[in-house]
Amino acid sequence: MATLETFSGSNKKYLNITQGAFRQKVAEWTEWATIRELKDKDWNPTWETRTEMVYNKLTWKITDISFYDWSFGKVLNIWIDDEIVVSIPVNNDVFIDIAKKLPKVDFDKEITLIPWEMEVANNNPKTKKQFPTKKKRWVVVNQNWEKIIWDYYGGYDADAKKFTYKNWMPKPTKEEQEDSDLMKSYFIRSNKFLQKEIEKLAEKVKPFVKETKEPENDDISVDDLPF
Repeated sequence: MATLETFSGSNKKYLNITQGAFRQKVAEWTEWATIRELKDKDWNPTWETRTEMVYNKLTWKITDISFYDWSFGKVLNIWIDDEIVVSIPVNNDVFIDIAKKLPKVDFDKEITLIPWEMEVANNNPKTKKQFPTKKKRWVVVNQNWEKIIWDYYGGYDADAKKFTYKNWMPKPTKEEQEDSDLMKSYFIRSNKFLQKEIEKLAEKVKPFVKETKEPENDDISVDDLPF
């Protein structure tokens, strides 16, 4: 059976979320490991490979959450049972998704995290404008046998022809909703809002003494970056 390996010189186990799974870089000779061909931001092959352990889900208790600034940008670190660290770049749709769910998590109980990725239509339900398909990435969060849903976004009200928001989530302007370029500014505002909300939430989670590790350059590939 596959097990979580530690990095050399560390008793922590570091995972990222890539292509719909938790992935951990390991040595080439690691049993049960898989080899993944790396691609650039446009999904073109780079002719490089990475040896990884792949996990479809994690079921443990979250013991801490924190942000860390490193050379390629800020990441959210989710600490699980004081041993596993799941790192998620903040400029990433996985962060947006899980940041909206964490406020509804009971941190005294175990949760199950299941990453997903799929190709979806990219349409504006209000303007009916069609955009090229895109890869949608998210994390299913289950606790007490129930799926945790977003805590900020109310969805799209077809009758009122408007998006609904709650819990002080920033709202996009009319101009932003009708222009994909302007929507980028909204995504930045909402992202900053969610980061501040997670910082508030982190104060409620029991802290523990943890080591800080900036990934080495050879731990990073273009397809792991949030841009």
